[in-house]
Amino acid sequence: ADSPQVDRELGVSVATLTTDKARELEIKERRGVLVTGIGPNSPAAQAGLRPDDVILEVNKKPVQSAEEFRNEVKKTDGAPVLRILRDDNYLFIVF
Repeated sequence: ADSPQVDRELGVSVATLTTDKARELEIKERRGVLVTGIGPNSPAAQAGLRPDDVILEVNKKPVQSAEEFRNEVKKTDGAPVLRILRDDNYLFIVF
C-alpha cells in the first residue's frame, strides 16, 4: 500500500482506499482515495471536505490511488471539483 500523501495546496491528506479499510468503514465503493486528515482553515476545510470522505473523481476523472489524486489535482490549478462518497451519499465538493 502506498503511504498517505499530503496535498499542501488543498490542505488534505489522503490514502488509497483498500478493500480492508472500505469494509472496516462500511463503504460500498471498493476503490477511490480516503481522506485521512484536513488542515485547519485549509481550502479543503473551507470546501467542506471531511476525514473518511472517499474521493472518487477529480474533475470527472476517476482516481484510484493517492498518487493519481495528487497528479489530477496538480492539473486543476488549485480549483478541483471532487466527486465524493460520504455516508452512502454521492456529493460534489467544489474548491
